[in-house]
Amino acid sequence: MTHEPRPINYTVKSANTRKYIHRFNNVTMLYADIKGFTALSTVLSSENLVRTLNGLFAEFDKAADKHGCTRIRILGDCYYCVSGLPEASRPDHASCCVKMGLSMIETIKETRAHTGKDVDMRIGIHTGAVLTGVLGLRKFQFDIFSTDTVMVFKSILFGFIRFKSVRKLIWK
Repeated sequence: MTHEPRPINYTVKSANTRKYIHRFNNVTMLYADIKGFTALSTVLSSENLVRTLNGLFAEFDKAADKHGCTRIRILGDCYYCVSGLPEASRPDHASCCVKMGLSMIETIKETRAHTGKDVDMRIGIHTGAVLTGVLGLRKFQFDIFSTDTVMVFKSILFGFIRFKSVRKLIWK
């Protein structure tokens, strides 16, 4: 029986600040962006575009809660979440992100039907190690860092495995 290493806590002192960093060796990250968002922004008013994004992200937040994921951030039309944090011993973190991704796909289908516009999701999922921390002096923001976070981001930018295939790989 293998045990997940306990999170490593670091306190880094620099320029009269303290930064708290935790290491997690086995988490799953999901990065998603809306394919067709730029085209959507040219046909919807700013108000309707923001209303549509807010509706999407509200549904994604509900799905994250339901499927054991934690949202890291929203940036424009991108949604980034992780499973396995802060519960370092959660064994089903990969399955949680796959279920989250499937929920996102259903939500975007509903949005496509509602708006009549060709929008879709690009979703990347990757399992690996991360450092977590709260950064800055103002407007503190929790984030995750590692080469594995770059992998999940690149998976949607530079060609990605169809989501159905990713699901099969993770659940094997």
